[in-house]
Amino acid sequence: TSDVNISFGADLDGGTTTFECKLRALPILPSDVAPFSECTSPHRYIALADGLYEFSVRAVQGPVRDFTPARVEFRVDSGTPRVSLTQMPGATTRSTSLSFHFVSNCATEQQCVYFCELRDAITGNTVEGSVCTSPKPYLKLDEGQYRFRVQATDTVIPLQGPFTTSDLFVVDRSPPVVNVTRAVSPTAIATVHFSSTDGPMGSGVAS
Repeated sequence: TSDVNISFGADLDGGTTTFECKLRALPILPSDVAPFSECTSPHRYIALADGLYEFSVRAVQGPVRDFTPARVEFRVDSGTPRVSLTQMPGATTRSTSLSFHFVSNCATEQQCVYFCELRDAITGNTVEGSVCTSPKPYLKLDEGQYRFRVQATDTVIPLQGPFTTSDLFVVDRSPPVVNVTRAVSPTAIATVHFSSTDGPMGSGVAS
């Protein structure tokens, strides 16, 4: 994100002049009905996200407003495009069809192009590498150890960002193995002890 300062003025005769400003992200959506609000010059916008914007300003004298506001477009670009992985397989999976989800700091999906690569974690060889979008699926993977990585390139600057790499994950289709950790002797002997409290006549059970 970035801060932006915009200065403006008006060449009007007589009366007290004030200003009203409006900022909208481009492209403008039908749902964007942001109103003008009172402002002064210079006018500051704090922590704007990367992207293209349209700034509009109009002069106001008493009840009279300028219905042909001045407009200017500008772009905010805070620097290197970066990608974050939001969903990926666990450390070990039995599935051979996997998907990776990711997001970036690009203002719009059209601003950046993504390159995805799946690598064999043992040999370092590329299993598949291509331009991609999120989610990126991989189908019918062989068993093995893999790492996935993705890179964003800002097509406006242009500027290529660093790769973001997943943790190592393993595709293992082997059936589960049960290991016996303790054996019980099949000839175990049970010993039963009896006891009694004899009454005057005795119980007839020896202790």
